[in-house]
Amino acid sequence: MVSKTVVSKEDIPSEISTHFYVQFGQFQSHDVAFTPEEEVEGCCENKNQASCLPIDVKNDPFFRSEGLECLEFTRSVPFCEEQGGAREQLNGITAFVDASNIYGSDDKVGKMIRTGQQGLLKTENNFLPLIDGIEIAGDVRAREMPGLAAMHLIWVREHNRVAKILAKSFETDEEIFQHARRIVTAEYQNVVFSEYLQGALGDNDLKPTIQGTIYNPKVKAEITNEFATAAYRFGHSMVQGKTKLLAVDNPSQEVGSFQLRDVFFEDDFYVNAFENILMELIYRPSQNNDASMSEEVTNHLIAAGRISDLASLNIHRGREHGIPGFCCYYRKFQIPGFNCKNGWETKYEGISNDLWTKMQEVYDHPSDIDLFTGGISQENEDQSQLGKVFHAMIRDQFKRTMEGDRFFFNHRKSKALQGIGFTKKARKILRARTMSGVICDTTGLTKVPSNVFHMNSTIIDCSETATIGQAEIKKLIKFSIK
Repeated sequence: MVSKTVVSKEDIPSEISTHFYVQFGQFQSHDVAFTPEEEVEGCCENKNQASCLPIDVKNDPFFRSEGLECLEFTRSVPFCEEQGGAREQLNGITAFVDASNIYGSDDKVGKMIRTGQQGLLKTENNFLPLIDGIEIAGDVRAREMPGLAAMHLIWVREHNRVAKILAKSFETDEEIFQHARRIVTAEYQNVVFSEYLQGALGDNDLKPTIQGTIYNPKVKAEITNEFATAAYRFGHSMVQGKTKLLAVDNPSQEVGSFQLRDVFFEDDFYVNAFENILMELIYRPSQNNDASMSEEVTNHLIAAGRISDLASLNIHRGREHGIPGFCCYYRKFQIPGFNCKNGWETKYEGISNDLWTKMQEVYDHPSDIDLFTGGISQENEDQSQLGKVFHAMIRDQFKRTMEGDRFFFNHRKSKALQGIGFTKKARKILRARTMSGVICDTTGLTKVPSNVFHMNSTIIDCSETATIGQAEIKKLIKFSIK
């Protein structure tokens, strides 16, 4: 009932972020977090199975009209229960911003997506490759929606573009592949920390600069449970459910439209409309980040082949993982010493009176408010997409992820790096690389917004974007001495 009472379905386009921002955010989240779930069928019919925790929706008017009283929900795979401790969950992929969504997090996937020749990744007619009739990529979730498949394709093409340049200087498949992977991962890291996080955080002190960063081997870079299960799901409220297709290089010309409910896992659709989808993403706004979610991902979400509700899934997953309520994080990140025993007379800062009233309909006490619900309910500040609590949580996670990553591209020389980093000149090249430039080099677009994450950016010709060609490659293949 929290999903229906607190999370509305209002259409409020963002004045800050493009739809590309949201789609890239999903792509990026699949680089750092994946919680494996138990493989169980029929939880609604067998509710008492240990691996099942189905969602009761018999009092929900919409799902009742669809003949549903229950939404399927399987528990996350448990970890470290052997010694009789509390049930914990694990991250099924690498936690670093290391482009594992492009290259995979294990050897099996890594080998499956490579051609084994000239350092190239597999493609099928310049689209994602088919294995057993299904498109694959470095992450198993690549096919969930057309825009996500488009993100994967752009970066696969970028890898192959760079590999073809490297093939002029190196002979073996392994040499070419590893150099290409190192360069493309660095490009991707710069896009994440320079552009994407700028949209999330507003005043982004994590943006790579000429001063460089320092690797700290004492920093723990692992993804926290509450980040993966609640805070980094903020983008779910920004998804556009009903989407227009735009003509290539002509954002004022609409050439089609679609509803998200109709294209989940539809490979043919993204293949046939790839650049039209991309045009929509970079020129049209996302929804605002707030306590509202498109009906396409609530009433009409397709998850594991079944109808579901993304807001309910997020809330339920947090409870299944034992994530403390919003107040715990409000006290930690916003008002130290705040008394979580306070009643409804003490409203949390950043939550509107209207939402506070709605919350009282479904929660017995303010301390019961789920982290996801409270986080998306806080109003955004300045140019940030986030309220104070989620802002602090996401900044903390990415700061640790950067500082604790030995291979982060902008780290300058230190004893801990042992000469594996990029040179000063190479880091400058990488910091100049933008998502706009990557799109220009991998698609048929000839004009792009200078910042594809931000609405109303200046439109520039692709020739104005920083590229990575033969001259840049010569500098990028060198390893750091200073």
